[in-house]
Amino acid sequence: MGKKLFLKINFSNPVLLYLLIWLTTLYIYKLELTKNIKGLNEKTSILIYSSCIIFLILYLILVLIRHELKKNKFDIKIKIQNINDDFVILKFKKVINLIFKIWLVFSVLEILIFKGVPLISVVLLRQTDLDYAKFGIPTVHGLLNALYYTFLLGYFILYNLTKKKEYLFFVFIFLLWPILLMSRASLLWAISEILCIYLLFNKITFKKITRIILYILLFIYLFGILGDARIGDESTFKASNFINPKYELYEKYIPSGFIWVYLYATTPINNLVSQTEQINPSYNFRSTTEGLIPSFIRTKIYSEDDKYGFELEDSAFNVSSYFTNYLNDFGINGSILFVSILMILILLIYNNCTSGKIGSIIAYSAVFYAILTSIFFNNFLSLVTVFQVILGCYINNFLYKNKKLNYNV
Repeated sequence: MGKKLFLKINFSNPVLLYLLIWLTTLYIYKLELTKNIKGLNEKTSILIYSSCIIFLILYLILVLIRHELKKNKFDIKIKIQNINDDFVILKFKKVINLIFKIWLVFSVLEILIFKGVPLISVVLLRQTDLDYAKFGIPTVHGLLNALYYTFLLGYFILYNLTKKKEYLFFVFIFLLWPILLMSRASLLWAISEILCIYLLFNKITFKKITRIILYILLFIYLFGILGDARIGDESTFKASNFINPKYELYEKYIPSGFIWVYLYATTPINNLVSQTEQINPSYNFRSTTEGLIPSFIRTKIYSEDDKYGFELEDSAFNVSSYFTNYLNDFGINGSILFVSILMILILLIYNNCTSGKIGSIIAYSAVFYAILTSIFFNNFLSLVTVFQVILGCYINNFLYKNKKLNYNV
């Protein structure tokens, strides 16, 4: 009975993902593995737990509406198969190849401007100042990232639709790109969206869950290697220096990647606690819309003080969850209201994704990543996410315009 119930769980569900991410993070935060943990306060608890409850309630309302309007329950995997015939797949391959070619031209241009890639500059040439932060054309690089994630997902979707291994080979080859850039964020983004596609296209079994966990562990290990390579051997800013004294006996058995992941996962809550203690909302949309403004304009109208609006608990870890911008603009109550509206939009995008249309799936994958990283950043309102959603709409229009879709299961 328990196994059957497990197999029916939709692991791509945004509400399930949100609850899993935030409640798990709160749990490990309370373990105090590192010595920088500050501890929750009442305002932070209200903000986080209310967002979880509201998201769950909104989802239940959506479920009731969908059952009322569509009495027959449908499986997204069957929907994908029904509406994406050989003709659609051929058109999709063409548009993905076009997106890849556009990305390739501008990426080569970025390499020429940078005179190489960060991995070679930092690791081989020891030019530590030429890291991933210096690479790329401002604003253009963010849009290129959206193109990169889109064609990467496109090839993975083509693999799932056709089972041709050449597409899977392309996916593995192009996953080397963020490694060449030494960008852990880009690697996490790419892998997270691929995971979303995998969950949407495949039935989950215990064996597959085990495989996913192994991939996650591999990513964490690589995450640590990249982190250690970026800071250098002689740096005092090492993960091991953050271990709580009560866990020092286990320090040598814990890979640095796990410590880095723990630090990055828990310090945002530390900063969130500090923010709720210093909160002074401006009651406008200045911070909320910051991520939607191109970087070459943003640097001219936003100062470093505007970036956070409060004093970080630890300046070395400058992330404070997706709540930060909303708290700066609206305070606790206003943030809860704004987040509720955002969650409605998320559920609408997810609902559209369940139609099985490829563009909608690509758009939701960006939202999936934003939920997954909501503990760190506000990726919901970023140019990369919004542009990828727009690309998803364009792909839908290209694939299904004037095509009568078969929604019968």
